[in-house]
Amino acid sequence: MIPKRIGVDFDETIIATVQASLDLFSQTYSYELTYDQITEHDWYRIAGLNISQQDTLDHWGNFFSRHDIHSALPPIPYAIQTLQQLIDDGHDVIIITARQQQRSDHITRLWLMRYLPSLVDKIVYCGVNDYVTREKYEVCREMNIDFFIDDNLDYALPVAQMGITTFLLQKPCNLA
Repeated sequence: MIPKRIGVDFDETIIATVQASLDLFSQTYSYELTYDQITEHDWYRIAGLNISQQDTLDHWGNFFSRHDIHSALPPIPYAIQTLQQLIDDGHDVIIITARQQQRSDHITRLWLMRYLPSLVDKIVYCGVNDYVTREKYEVCREMNIDFFIDDNLDYALPVAQMGITTFLLQKPCNLA
C-alpha cells in the first residue's frame, strides 16, 4: 500500500463543536436554536435567526475563549479510531481548519493532546482575525493532499474540483 496524505477538517469532522456552541448561543442571545436548524455554516445567513455577521463572529470568539467548554467537547463518533487507524497504517494525516490560530491554537492543541497526540504538530490554520485568509483548496494543493474530509460543502467542493478525492460529511448545513 502506498501511503497517502489525508487532509481533515477539525470542527464537526473530528471534534463536536456545534452543540456546545448552540448551548452558549442560547444563553447569550436567549434564543433556542437546534442542531437541525443549522442549515448554514455562517449562522447570520440562517433564515429567521436575525443576527448580524458581527454577532456571529462575536459568538464564535466567545466560544473559543471558553476553555471550560472546549476541553469538555467530545470527538465525533468514530473519528478518533478512524484517524488513528489511518496513521497506524502509515498515512500522513494533516488537520486543515478554518479556525483562527491566534484565538484557538492553545485549546486545539490541548484537545488533541488528549485524543490524538500524534496530530498536535500537524495543524494548518486557515483563519486570521475572524476571517478565512487562506483557502483550504490552496492548502490541499500546496501540501499535495490525496484525500480530503470536511463537513462544509463550501470548502469541500473547491477541493474536489481540483481533482482531489473529497468526502463530505452529512450534516444539516449540507442538506439545504
